[in-house]
Amino acid sequence: MEPTARLAGFFAAHAIWSVSDGETLVTFVGSETSDGHREIDRFVTDESVTRAREHLLENPQHVARAVLAFDGYVDAPDAKTAAIRLEAREYGLEARSFEIVVPYRNAKSRVGLAVYRPKLLNVPPGLNDCGSLLDAFWAGVGSHEVASKVWNAHADQSR
Repeated sequence: MEPTARLAGFFAAHAIWSVSDGETLVTFVGSETSDGHREIDRFVTDESVTRAREHLLENPQHVARAVLAFDGYVDAPDAKTAAIRLEAREYGLEARSFEIVVPYRNAKSRVGLAVYRPKLLNVPPGLNDCGSLLDAFWAGVGSHEVASKVWNAHADQSR
């Protein structure tokens, strides 16, 4: 699942870059073929997350892996926090998936953008090494040359 985690990291960085000016993220599914070709399909409708999730589950382009990214929230100790929510899926004989949530503070706040520590959720049963999944995720974040600079400039690991 490491290639899928790398893809999730790449598109998480892309999503953070997209919200770095204070705008809401346009829901998208980023995908990768077995030979490494990547594409983004954007969903701009009232039901964009539902439509994008259907796209992720149906895999109409028959890709090797894909990541749904959308703007949402996550419960934090003091209140709900804005978050990029990522649903990563690896296709094959047996499809497997996991989620990563990247909490952030909106760039339009009086103190500006902050990117908080990602949280791994819903890991597939039998996956014993979440550390390798997170390592692959971080490698993916770093592989997006422009977006990783935005992420690193605004990283706040206090949460």
